[in-house]
Amino acid sequence: MAPHKKYANDNERKAAKVQRRRQQRANETLEEQQHRWDKNNAYKRNPKESSRVPVFIKVLDVNDNAPEFAMLYEIFVCENAKAEQIIHTVSAIDKDDSYSGLQFSYEVANPAAHSTNFTVKDNRDNTAGIYTRRNGYSRHEMNTYLLPVVISDYGFPIQSSTGTLTIRVCACDHKEAITAKQTIPVTVNRVDLI
Repeated sequence: MAPHKKYANDNERKAAKVQRRRQQRANETLEEQQHRWDKNNAYKRNPKESSRVPVFIKVLDVNDNAPEFAMLYEIFVCENAKAEQIIHTVSAIDKDDSYSGLQFSYEVANPAAHSTNFTVKDNRDNTAGIYTRRNGYSRHEMNTYLLPVVISDYGFPIQSSTGTLTIRVCACDHKEAITAKQTIPVTVNRVDLI
């Protein structure tokens, strides 16, 4: 046991006692704190000094689900499409509840990010546009393209998933109305990951 320390005055002694008590409480476990609280209150059980209040606790949803496409999209591109032309708009859903509203970002997944065929532009309103990156497509050379898209949320921790969009090349008239859709068999012989 440490020898008693001599203090210059009564205030210094009280300050040292308070400091020791704070240090002891900082090192206590939760169980020790609960025991001390119960022990102190056992001596102070005075009905005039107690009250009851209802407490409501709202448990917030943890961001543990990744966003995903809102539906299975059927996307077509005309053979005569021009570069930088929007061909479809996509959106996402998330199974997590969010008190601040759900927000998503979209980008083309690697290695398709450097593709010369299609790109994704985030509209910053929880949707994204699918755009062509070149002039003209031939359904006889390539009738189907796969575009992997990373969808991320802004929760904590950030969750993301990769969804793949299937884009089919179709014959269209000069008004870009589809005149012939390519019927895709169950096994696709010629598919490129863009």
